[in-house]
Amino acid sequence: MNDVSLLGKRWRILSADPGLTLLEKLLINRGIEDDDAVTQYLNPDFNKMYDPYLMHDMDKAVGIIKEAIKNDEKIVIYGDYDVDGITGTAILVLLLQSLGAQVSYRLPHRVEDGYGLTEKKIEEMADVGTNLIITTDCGIACHNEVKLAKKLGMKVIITDHHTVPEQIPEEADAILHPKKTNCSYPFSELTGAGVAFKLADALIKEFKSVSEYENELRKYIDLATLGTVADLGPLVGENRIIVKEGLRQIKNTNWEGLKHLQEICGIRDNEDVHTNHVSYRLSPRLNAAGRLESAYIALQLFLSDGESAMAKAQKLETINKERQRLTELIMKEAEHIVKKQKREKILIAYHPSWHPGLIGIIAGRLASRMSKPTIIMEERADAYVGSARGPEYFNLVDALGNNSKYLENFGGHVQAAGFTLPKENKDQFIHSMQVHAREMLGEEEVHPELEIDAELTYKEINNNTVEQINRLRPFGMKNNRPVFLIKGVYLQNMRRVGHERKHLLGKARIDTNDFKFIAFNMGDKHKQVPEFTRVDLACHLDISTYNGRNDIELHVIDFKISQD
Repeated sequence: MNDVSLLGKRWRILSADPGLTLLEKLLINRGIEDDDAVTQYLNPDFNKMYDPYLMHDMDKAVGIIKEAIKNDEKIVIYGDYDVDGITGTAILVLLLQSLGAQVSYRLPHRVEDGYGLTEKKIEEMADVGTNLIITTDCGIACHNEVKLAKKLGMKVIITDHHTVPEQIPEEADAILHPKKTNCSYPFSELTGAGVAFKLADALIKEFKSVSEYENELRKYIDLATLGTVADLGPLVGENRIIVKEGLRQIKNTNWEGLKHLQEICGIRDNEDVHTNHVSYRLSPRLNAAGRLESAYIALQLFLSDGESAMAKAQKLETINKERQRLTELIMKEAEHIVKKQKREKILIAYHPSWHPGLIGIIAGRLASRMSKPTIIMEERADAYVGSARGPEYFNLVDALGNNSKYLENFGGHVQAAGFTLPKENKDQFIHSMQVHAREMLGEEEVHPELEIDAELTYKEINNNTVEQINRLRPFGMKNNRPVFLIKGVYLQNMRRVGHERKHLLGKARIDTNDFKFIAFNMGDKHKQVPEFTRVDLACHLDISTYNGRNDIELHVIDFKISQD
């Protein structure tokens, strides 16, 4: 299948083995083959999570915290402004409060402070008599800051999951990090909230009885789930257990603010919570606070009750609506700029009025829509702050590293990175990045690949197939929702729906059967797929419930005009 789809992608079928059942194909596609792995994958078990004391320094951390509680010392939990950092902070604050600790919290401001510990924040904590700082989702790269905290007489416990640098803050009293070279913890892919949850696990073991342990730990697993899903933690191993159990706990959450936020998000009482609810409803509202105003609003949602909890949830909804409005505005402006760069292999746009909390969202959307690496920069007084996003075939960190002489700093991952660019270097940086992209990608147009799990015949589009698919939930990073190929489909009754008519809704006739389909954010493809044209679909299968009736629904993610 070498032809290109309507979205400019090349399709690749992962499994076409006729000797395998559909479930076997889906598991093998995800690297799950031997019997033990299949059993663990399909039946994540809360009681089979790893002992938290297997993590290096866990015994030290628990001892330090136990002593601080006993001596009524001032403890500060220092987190981050995103969902992972906020929920990790909430876990430790709520637990330590329940244990009688004298605990407070601090979160950095995205623009004023930036990510991680700062010397200014360290000095502020020392000034109010802090005895112990516990970080969540940050700290592993804060060597100088930890050194200052120790000099000022404070103890420091680092809990983090980010890339371990060459120089770590060895002066810290304990470092909980599953990727540290001297850490033999069996699962290394915990997020910041996940590491905080393991510290909570150890503390509950220390302070609570055996009979209390499980119910007490379950209280916090929904918070760990929010952080894990929002931070794109791979849903394998222990993360899979956390999220599977946590999604159930969200419906019965102990945190009043989270109950109110679910109501505002339109998550009904009788509906199961899935990862897409977290990714597209809960997380954007929680993240919006740190993007536009203060992450404290999101954190205090979990720490409040009564009218205060309701007010925090409503405030998050208001901020998120403003985030949506600004995002649409910036998106239109950025699209207008990059349209002039059609021949370039990397898209770069900047503007003085673009909000720094939104440039990452815009870069991600444009990279997805244009199928090209994209850089969006916010212009400040003496520098540009940039966010870069891109497809898997272009390494953004390598590209920025190749041009590091122009940058004040940079960092990130293959597909997501950030940097600061002095203003005087802007033109040279842009030109050099464009040259690098051309050298890496060549002159031919590069098409991203869409991986398709398997082809389905019309006879396989049934409730039993959906049940088999759902055995793989929860879906997320490294356990993507299965994508299927359905050939020779006739589309009918198509119409554009939703806000600004962004989505495409209609019926798909497969053999003699009609199925409802929806293609999100593809309303503009209406004219490219005329009715009664024979097409091949790449889609997800789901169940749509309406008036007590369950019908199979196709969630189309790409189209291709049939060649057969």
